[in-house]
Amino acid sequence: MLTIFDGQKPMNRRELLRVGTLGLGGLSLSSLLGVKALAKGQPNPLTGKSVIFLFQQGGPSQHETFDPKPDAPSGVRSVGEVIPNSVPGTHFSGWMPRLARLADKFSVVRSFSTENSGHNIQPIVSRSSREANIGVHYSRVAGVTRPNSGLPTNVVLLPRSVDAHVPGPEARGNISATGPHSKGFAPFIPGKGGQLQYDMNLALSRDR
Repeated sequence: MLTIFDGQKPMNRRELLRVGTLGLGGLSLSSLLGVKALAKGQPNPLTGKSVIFLFQQGGPSQHETFDPKPDAPSGVRSVGEVIPNSVPGTHFSGWMPRLARLADKFSVVRSFSTENSGHNIQPIVSRSSREANIGVHYSRVAGVTRPNSGLPTNVVLLPRSVDAHVPGPEARGNISATGPHSKGFAPFIPGKGGQLQYDMNLALSRDR
């Protein structure tokens, strides 16, 4: 007999195991297979596409790159040439003619706002991203590695990936933050001084 316990009344271990066993007993093979079939019929949220987030610390503004605002007054619009791109009705700065020809192959997000005018790392790690690198959320859904290649799904390339003496953008925030998620979803950061190289170091001398 299944007893319904009052919410304020404590449940001892024996009672908990008894109720849990009854619940598991109600799961038949047909119901388990039905759940599996239902999950199989759901659309896959992964598209197989990749995202490259280019964080230009100290780089040109949007007016000189992807949003030149050709109809804006002087002082707001781009100071350089404005050229049409491969998407009808849109323009890029004249500094990027090759990207303009490929504009129909990628998306430019113009609606993101951090409500912060400071030139910091807000677009990458902030309250808007739940204090986590945006790649962390993706790897939590897609997995930390690609099943067909084993390559990591969340990679961060800092200047120190080339030379350990070149400082990265840590002054703007922790770009490897995982927020509420496990550290296992942290981005893979290659290069000298990275965690991967540290883990692969041998503690034994060459002679031994």
